[in-house]
Amino acid sequence: MFKQCVKKEILEQLRNKKFYVFLVLGISMAVLSLLIFAIMRPITQMSFPDDGMMKEMLLQLFSLTYSNSLGYFMSFMLTYFLLVVVIMLRNSFSKEMKNHSWVLPTCLGVKTDYIVASKILVTFLNVSVAYLSAALIHFIATISFFKPDVVSIYNLIFSYFAFYLTLILFVCLTLCIDALTKNGAISCAVNIILLIIGTTILESTYIHGVQLIHYTPLAFYSLSITESFKDINTIAITIASLTYALVVAGLIFFTIKKCRIKPEKA
Repeated sequence: MFKQCVKKEILEQLRNKKFYVFLVLGISMAVLSLLIFAIMRPITQMSFPDDGMMKEMLLQLFSLTYSNSLGYFMSFMLTYFLLVVVIMLRNSFSKEMKNHSWVLPTCLGVKTDYIVASKILVTFLNVSVAYLSAALIHFIATISFFKPDVVSIYNLIFSYFAFYLTLILFVCLTLCIDALTKNGAISCAVNIILLIIGTTILESTYIHGVQLIHYTPLAFYSLSITESFKDINTIAITIASLTYALVVAGLIFFTIKKCRIKPEKA
């Protein structure tokens, strides 16, 4: 029965075009982060009336290095891709509950657990395919046309993985909060506040010289733009990894069990 729920959810997400939107958005962010060099590089060759400080700054910002390529890619993904994903997923559960979409399946013997678990699983897969496609395009272009500096190939792969964990965390929070509160606005607001305000506060607080964010599940948000493995504190990332696994697994488990309730009546 669970397999049927998964198939149904895949068809549903293809029908409502969410998968295609995520895929096109992710690839667009990767392409734009690369095109910005093609657009701005000619400008760095122009003459400037001042003492050349502006030209030197532009040359540094748009030099063909791994660190610049990674920086622009992550800026686009963190600023646009992640926010759009959160906004688009905010009503994934609450809309179906309010529309009584679960009444017929549950009356036919389909467990609510299967409905919830399949939606979470398929959403994770859809977002993963979209992001990994974008990351692959960016990676191939970066190693082909850019040169390593303080960032190596291993740093690139680590940063892609760190952002992927960040993406899964926020997708999990969006889906679970929406399912538990039956209110997409609350889900969206909590995620945006956490993403914009929460990360800022945690990054500005230090424990023994290490940013507080590095001890939390949000550590991978910060580590996705790290330029050197020297910036990574082993103890902090170990604690962050454990808390990350507990938060994600705990939220999913609690949501599946809690959503055994029937959809609310209008």
